[in-house]
Amino acid sequence: MYKHLTNKFHTKKSFGQNFLYDEEILDNIVSFANISKDDFVLEIGPGKGTLTSLLSASAKKVLAIELDNDLIDYLNTAFQDTNVTIYHKDFLKISNTEILDILKSMDYQNENIKVVANIPYNITSPIINKLLSCSLINDITLLVQKEVADRICAKVDSHDYGILTLAVKYYADATAGFIVDRKYFKPIPKVDSKVIKITKHPVPYDDAFTKKFFSIIKSSFSKRRKTLANSLSSSSANITKEQVESCLLKLNKNTMARPEDLSIEDYFSLTKMLM
Repeated sequence: MYKHLTNKFHTKKSFGQNFLYDEEILDNIVSFANISKDDFVLEIGPGKGTLTSLLSASAKKVLAIELDNDLIDYLNTAFQDTNVTIYHKDFLKISNTEILDILKSMDYQNENIKVVANIPYNITSPIINKLLSCSLINDITLLVQKEVADRICAKVDSHDYGILTLAVKYYADATAGFIVDRKYFKPIPKVDSKVIKITKHPVPYDDAFTKKFFSIIKSSFSKRRKTLANSLSSSSANITKEQVESCLLKLNKNTMARPEDLSIEDYFSLTKMLM
């Protein structure tokens, strides 16, 4: 099935389609995702079905959500009488309830749900945000633009460390996988890709704290060349420079600290002090 699926359709720039065709790399993605016969897998944008066929062989069942009209009939035919269900819709417009209803129609009985997908570069952040907010899903393996992967998995005091790093950390633990050279895609994109795994963890804070936390990190990194005290005091958060400096001293931080100098635990403490 794999070789037959690779050449049938042309990619669409408007959908951000770059199809990965190397079978060894696709196998490595499935291995990295640690798929078993006990798992239901949700794939976003199956495209030509290359990854889908490998997921089908490893998982209990696969739900593949595809937006492109020109691919639906072909995918339905290709995966007829298999453990794969093709669903025609924009993933970003599907509610959690709708996803659960589809899974129940596939005889879902509270098995593990894992996401495995090569997602379009142009909608990476919205997809990740949606997956983080979906209570059904705890295990997410994505092939994304290398730059985005580096930002998600960045360490404190690095150039890549920022809002995206902390936003993902708030909900999950992120693990960097392997780099996929751009030459293995058709058409060839301008950048390399990287596999990441996002494993969600419980969030021990209420909605009020969550709102304040995200307000603080957004204000902090809005002017990352400035000190944290200057960034927060010049924002619309109604916080004075003196307040921030006092908080930093309590955290045993220099009052000239920059936003990237604080860990997520530091930002938790800062949020509590400023609430």
